[in-house]
Amino acid sequence: MPVSRSMEHQLVAESTFARNALTNGAISPHVPSFHGSFLWDTALIAEGLSTVDPSGAAQQIATHLQGQHLSGMLPNEVIYDKLPFIPRHLLHYKEQGRGVYASNITQPPTIVTAAWEVAQRLPKDDRTEFLKECFPILQTYLGWLMTSRVDSSDGLVMLTQPHESGMDDNPVWGNVLEREWAIERLSSKERLVLAAGTKILPRLRKKNGDFQDSRSPERADDNSVLLSYLQSALAYKLRGNPHQMLEYGKGTVVKDVGFNALAVEACRSLINIEAVLHNDWYRVDDQLYESMGRLERALEATHYDETTGTYHSIDVRTGSKLPAITASSLLPLLHTRSAIRQDELVAAITNPNAYWTALPIPSVRADSDEFTAGRYWQGGSWPFMRYQIERALRRQGKDMFAAALRSRVIYNPHASEASEFNNPLNGTPLGVRPFSPAAAELLLYSKIEARKG
Repeated sequence: MPVSRSMEHQLVAESTFARNALTNGAISPHVPSFHGSFLWDTALIAEGLSTVDPSGAAQQIATHLQGQHLSGMLPNEVIYDKLPFIPRHLLHYKEQGRGVYASNITQPPTIVTAAWEVAQRLPKDDRTEFLKECFPILQTYLGWLMTSRVDSSDGLVMLTQPHESGMDDNPVWGNVLEREWAIERLSSKERLVLAAGTKILPRLRKKNGDFQDSRSPERADDNSVLLSYLQSALAYKLRGNPHQMLEYGKGTVVKDVGFNALAVEACRSLINIEAVLHNDWYRVDDQLYESMGRLERALEATHYDETTGTYHSIDVRTGSKLPAITASSLLPLLHTRSAIRQDELVAAITNPNAYWTALPIPSVRADSDEFTAGRYWQGGSWPFMRYQIERALRRQGKDMFAAALRSRVIYNPHASEASEFNNPLNGTPLGVRPFSPAAAELLLYSKIEARKG
């Protein structure tokens, strides 16, 4: 008897999660490429896993939350075992109070929304206990974002490292990094680091399988990695404080439209969690409530450009709007109330010359000069963006387009490989595989299809 496509995807996911499980049960995006769990990877993995194992999904979230910094920040990466030499000494990981190592940068706060989505699939009593466990950590995290990272002039969150956007190595950030770390602006120490890195980095990356050459063009190039390291080192020195970085006079500070859109989504999810708990001990702080509303208003007022009819990230140092050529500019579709802006975003998403490629959604518009189909975040189609856009289309009542997006992913001949990302023009798998977030995406789409069927 032939296996149904839905069952095939479930088997792929179960196999992928088992292969990528760490010793403590946390599911890494890919073993051995990644030694811990990642923030928005864990969020997507948990949402997918919750369709077949809600309790296991809740545990994934609870485990990653162990990496919270004393400041309230949730890190983009948490490592539970002994750190390899390179991350510990070059990428600024610190041991946290709960006995795990955590990075010094964050990532889009999709874990708040994932906690809300996972909770709805748990039995009532388990749901309440899970949300009570998560609520203080998630509120403290959003509180940290809304205080330490906001621009007081408009309430938007500022990022100090391209990895914090989730879309590291994308050309919008890359161009700003190139300006901020131009050779003539480097100190003697920074020039030495760059020179040494240029010689040493290619060998280190090749040894670890994370490199780029003519046969493997999909990874970030060495220059991008080095500039990101210089930026990360400065952010570590300044404790990730964008205000101090602006005063320092060097370093990239960006209001990333995608991050802020996902932060609005996270804020709404925390309010939903508060409503379900309905308990005075689990209330959103009044000041945080005010900041949440301000963030949502600023997203529409500041990130949107009436002239171009789309949403832009902003270079804080110059005040200029950056080119709206990445999928990040599509994410306000999750919650914009303007019918005109919804139509503009849907038109861009479904434009076959832009984002409606054979396998949607390329990370960079296919009609942009910056687009490269087989390169990391410079054109590849990723499960993170696909799922957020599919969710946004469903939420705005664009069910036909949401179904078409799901279909193009599910029926991609390479879907069962669950690759890190894909060539959007032909669906060819790229990057590491099997990749846990891609497997989770298949589970989610199969669940939606079964419900709608």
